[in-house]
Amino acid sequence: MALPGLESLLMYLIVPEDQTVYASSDDEGEAREDQNGWTGKEFLEEILHRLTGKKYDEVHGLVIAAADHAIVDVYRELFQAVIDEYDKDFVESGISDPVLENVLILLKSYGTTKDKLAILLECSNGVNSWKAFMMLGCFVEEIIPEMKDLNEHFIRDIREVYVPSWVERFEKNVVLNHPDNQINREYFSNLEADYLNENYSPALPDASSDLFLAAVFMFLRIFTLSMSKNYELLDELFDKVLSCTHIQSHYMEAFIMKLDEIYKFSNRQLPLNTLILVNSLKSKFYSLPQVFSPEYYLKLALGPLCYSLHISTSNMFNIGYVVLVLRNCLVSIENESIGRNQWTFFLEFLANFLICCEESTLCRVRVVCMDTFKLFLLKFEPVAQVLVIRKLFDMIRKDEIQLKFEAQLLAWIIDLFRSKLNYEVFRRELGFFWGDMVSIRYSYLSDGLQYYLSVFIFAQELALRRMNPELILNIYKHFLQPLQVS
Repeated sequence: MALPGLESLLMYLIVPEDQTVYASSDDEGEAREDQNGWTGKEFLEEILHRLTGKKYDEVHGLVIAAADHAIVDVYRELFQAVIDEYDKDFVESGISDPVLENVLILLKSYGTTKDKLAILLECSNGVNSWKAFMMLGCFVEEIIPEMKDLNEHFIRDIREVYVPSWVERFEKNVVLNHPDNQINREYFSNLEADYLNENYSPALPDASSDLFLAAVFMFLRIFTLSMSKNYELLDELFDKVLSCTHIQSHYMEAFIMKLDEIYKFSNRQLPLNTLILVNSLKSKFYSLPQVFSPEYYLKLALGPLCYSLHISTSNMFNIGYVVLVLRNCLVSIENESIGRNQWTFFLEFLANFLICCEESTLCRVRVVCMDTFKLFLLKFEPVAQVLVIRKLFDMIRKDEIQLKFEAQLLAWIIDLFRSKLNYEVFRRELGFFWGDMVSIRYSYLSDGLQYYLSVFIFAQELALRRMNPELILNIYKHFLQPLQVS
C-alpha cells in the first residue's frame, strides 16, 4: 500500500511526459527480440523462473548478456522482481546475497533519472527488510544530485513524501526492549559504564542494530542532499527514534555532531533534549558548561526529561536515558538541600516518573527507577518530603495519576512513608496520612492485597513503637476491625 501522498508522485514519475510506454516497439505492432531470440516479456519470464529456483548466478549472466532494449522494455517489472527476491532472501536468511546486489547495481544503470526514481520510490514503499530499504536508499542517494534536471514540484514532493517516509519506517521498527532477557537485566549497568566510564570498551553491536544505526546515518545524508528544511522531522527522529533506541556512546557522539552540522547549515542550534544531556556525560563535543550549580543543572535537565517521559514511559531505552541523566544530576546535590518552597516545581516530573516504577516492560530499569525516585526524595528537606509523598498519594487516589497496578504503587508509597518515621515531621503527619489511607477501599480483597498488607504492617509498626496510642485505637476500631468483619 502506497504512503499518503506518494500516489501522485509515482504517477508523475511512471508516466513519461510524451505519454509513451517502456515497450515502445509494441506500439508498432511487433515485439523486439534480444540476441537469445527473446522478447522483453519472455526475458522477464526467464528471469522470474531462475529467481524462483534461487539460480542467482544465471540471473546475473542473463542480465549481462541481454540487449539494452530487452531490459528497458520490462525495466520496472524486472527491477521489482529482483528487489523483492533480495528482500525476501534477506528476511529468511539474515544475509544479503552479493550476486543479487550486483544484479541490482547493473539494473540501476538503465533508464532515465525519472524512470529510476519511479521504480526506486515504488519499491521502497514495499520492501520489509532494512537491508533492501537501504540498498534502494543508496541508489536514491546517488541519483538526488541529478534531480536538478527535474521540475521544482517533483523535488518538493521528494522532500515532503519520500524523506518523511524514512522516519515513519524508523518509528515502526522501534521496540520496547531487547528480545534477550539477560541483555535486559544487564542493560542499565552497561549503559552507565559506557557513558560514565572513560575506559569502558563496549562489545560490538549485533548486526541488526548496526544496520539500523547505519540506516539513520544514510537518512541524515539524504535529508541533507534533498535540501529539506523540515526540522520537525529531525526533532521526531531525536525524540521518537534515537531516544527509544540503544545507542553506544561513540555512535551517539557521531549522531550529535552530524545533526549539529545540519542545524548549523540553517543558522539553527541543536534543541536541548535528553540525548544532548546524555551525550554531554562523556563527549567533549557539545558538552554543557560545568559552571552551573548542581541544583540549577537539575532544573535545566528537568524540561527535556519530562518531555521524554511524555514520549514513552514503557520504552526501556528511553527511560534508561532519563534515569542516566537524572541520577547524574542527583548525586551532586546534597541530601535535604532542596527547600519546601521548591517542591511544587518538581511535582509534575515526579508524578510522571512514578509511572515508570510500575512498568514491567522496563525490566531491571524499573527497579532502578524506584531507587532513583527514593534518591530524588532524599534531596528535599523532610517537610518537603512529606508534602511530596502525600500529594502523590492523593493524586493516585483521585485518579490524577493513571496506574496499571494502583494497589502495588500505593503500597510502595505507604512503605516509603513508614521508612521515614524517624523524622518528627512524618510522625506529626500520621493522623492526616491515615485519613488518606482509610478513604481507599477495594471491592475485592484480592484486588488490593498488596495495599492492605502494607497498611497492616504500618499499623503493626505503630503499635510496636507505641506511637500515638489514640491513633492506633482509632485505626483498629474504624479500619482494621471492619475489615475483619467483612
